[in-house]
Amino acid sequence: MKCTAPSRRFKAKCDSITTTIPVMKIESKGLPSFYVYRGERGDYLVNDDVCTCKSFLVKVRKYEPCKHICSKKFAPADRVFSVDLDEYTDILISLIYSNRSLVLNLLIARSEGEINGEKKKEKEDHQKSSEDT
Repeated sequence: MKCTAPSRRFKAKCDSITTTIPVMKIESKGLPSFYVYRGERGDYLVNDDVCTCKSFLVKVRKYEPCKHICSKKFAPADRVFSVDLDEYTDILISLIYSNRSLVLNLLIARSEGEINGEKKKEKEDHQKSSEDT
């Protein structure tokens, strides 16, 4: 799958990048949405022309996008988090100052059913139904 960034500035460079990296969209009513790239070394704010990673600061002088900008195209439709103003603000500030957000981590875990034992309960229910048959 080839990546094409919406920005004309980076389109040609992104065409050569193929990836399946973890990206999600954050939105809040009345505020501009943004994308977050989840990486091993940190999480980065991403839009069409700007990324908060160190690589982007080096590559921008050459008019080259980082892989995070190109990855925005791969954001799955089910990885959109609608948050309230406090969560939105906390995520932005945390990512800018520390490259990680506890609020974002909790939202992701909750969406994957890892909070309140939901996954564990599903597994137990599945095992119980298997034993009954």
